[in-house]
Amino acid sequence: MDQISFCSFGYIVLVLGCVNKLSCETIQLWRNTDGSLGGTLHYKINDRLDPCIKSNIQQTIEDFNKLLNPGDSKCIQFKTTDGLRDFPYVSFNYAGSCDANIAKPGIYSGMRLINVPVNDICVDRRKLVYSLARILGLPDEHTRPDRDKFMTIHWDNLQKSYRHDRYNISSYDFWPIIRHMPYDFTSVTHAGPFEHAIDSRKPTVSSKYPGVYFSDHYNLSIIDVRKLRALYDCPPDMYNDNQGFEVFRPVHCTFDLPLCGLVNDWTSSGEKWTERTGPVSGRGPQTDHSNGAGKYMYLNASDTLRTASLVSVREISPGPVCVTLYY
Repeated sequence: MDQISFCSFGYIVLVLGCVNKLSCETIQLWRNTDGSLGGTLHYKINDRLDPCIKSNIQQTIEDFNKLLNPGDSKCIQFKTTDGLRDFPYVSFNYAGSCDANIAKPGIYSGMRLINVPVNDICVDRRKLVYSLARILGLPDEHTRPDRDKFMTIHWDNLQKSYRHDRYNISSYDFWPIIRHMPYDFTSVTHAGPFEHAIDSRKPTVSSKYPGVYFSDHYNLSIIDVRKLRALYDCPPDMYNDNQGFEVFRPVHCTFDLPLCGLVNDWTSSGEKWTERTGPVSGRGPQTDHSNGAGKYMYLNASDTLRTASLVSVREISPGPVCVTLYY
């Protein structure tokens, strides 16, 4: 079984397979109990949860399964349990909080039950994805020992309660298997540019490179998938990074590109959107939501009768289309 050095404190854990005694300085990645490559995550969804919440949890797990096991591979498995068997498992239960701040990736020594809190108000796929990724063993990308080459942390705008647990550099010994992989701004474990901000109009982290896109945290990134498969020794002949991926990753663009393929609707007599950088006076935006230094589209909507339209320059196929915007 793999052991990786790291020391942190927290309260949510997940175990795969069997449990051995661990020290504070060690995180163990869990194998299948029969010694085969990969791992098995056992989980239980509380029957009393709202059907919509249960569906959201189950769909997130199924998406993980498809991304981590392309084709017919079964390297990292997810199996339901009744909780009565003699192995650790994850339990999704009602709770008053949906805090997904898992202080340490992987597992804690001697833990048999790992509770992941959900409720009707704050069940959120992004938190579920983050929780599962951390539970499987992924450390927060923005705590990599080499992170200062790629990003800047604006400590003066970061809430004090998060500075130590979420933003300190993690032990170099925690990255031996995956340290060679590229720095990944799109990782589900990477802090967002405005996360935990004192002033939500200003970024807490920003890239040292222009035009960088931070993850929307709805799905594992390509590199997340590679890291997890490497951690669990998935056989190289089972790798297929592209298969099944586009189904779950959205098309993404920022307004640093030519308006994301959109143009003002000049056939309309309404207002027109303008491209901006930096702060707008008064209560307007201070920066963009991609890296804190990019461009965004602006319209003064203080008059509720004002309307403006952006239209696609190319025809979009019929059918449901989901659009996510920051505003």
